[in-house]
Amino acid sequence: MSSARALKLLERLRRSKANAKPEDIKALYLAFGFVIEPKKRHDVVTHPKYPDLFGSIPRHRKLAIYVAEQAVELVEKVLILEQAEEHDDQG
Repeated sequence: MSSARALKLLERLRRSKANAKPEDIKALYLAFGFVIEPKKRHDVVTHPKYPDLFGSIPRHRKLAIYVAEQAVELVEKVLILEQAEEHDDQG
């Protein structure tokens, strides 16, 4: 389960994706179990438990809005998958 701080960051990025910083995006991914691997011009983001979920973070200082949108979308998918697993385990 995710920490309150991680959920608060997710909620903030859901409300406003403009002005998201690379540190915010990286913190969000890491808090929800993603792994960040540095490459030449981008960092590649993958989830060890859900290999179909992957993204990238450009190394520019000012990020395009789609980077934050992608991060929020991928984290929401992880939450849905984890919730489905919990439901399956219960019955």
